[in-house]
Amino acid sequence: MCEPFAAAIHAVCELTPLRVGEVALISGPGPMGLLGLKLLLAAGIKTIVAGTDADLVRLEMARRLGAHSVVNVSQQDLLSHIRGETDGFGVDVAFECAGAAPSVRSCLIAARPLGHYTQVGHFGKEISAPLDYLAFKQIRMAGSVAYTVQTWIRMLKILEQGKVRLGDLITHKLPLDEWKAGFCSLRRQVSVESSSSSVI
Repeated sequence: MCEPFAAAIHAVCELTPLRVGEVALISGPGPMGLLGLKLLLAAGIKTIVAGTDADLVRLEMARRLGAHSVVNVSQQDLLSHIRGETDGFGVDVAFECAGAAPSVRSCLIAARPLGHYTQVGHFGKEISAPLDYLAFKQIRMAGSVAYTVQTWIRMLKILEQGKVRLGDLITHKLPLDEWKAGFCSLRRQVSVESSSSSVI
């Protein structure tokens, strides 16, 4: 858990300016989104988590972890929800963690003027995105991948303080000799998620 947690720390704590009292959007409640949620909650940031029908278990996990609200974009209008939660201004920071073009669009539209957008998800292909929002709203943007040595030092301090715990995100534990079953289970899950027609 420490390796992806370090990547989440790099995105949330080192690349994104945050202030207590702000509102954040996490679009994509996968491992990076949920680890980011834990960090945002520890920092006192009101956080909205968005996902699709394929993310129902993860959205429920986000709710249990303490997300201010969760939005299933397959069933609800994310932008209407955000307008209601922010008096129409939009979120202060948006984290794109899904690696999906519609998620990028939602994040850019949801961000307030002079807000911040951090790209955490990876696409693996070229996408189309409405980048005019970056100019019209003067949104600051950061891209995040991996971490630095300093990130690992920060991570160890965070874990030592005990304010962020990772064990509740673990859904399965297998002995090493069942590695093949573990990888097959993961492959089936990824296949189900990638074949979903619902998008953010």
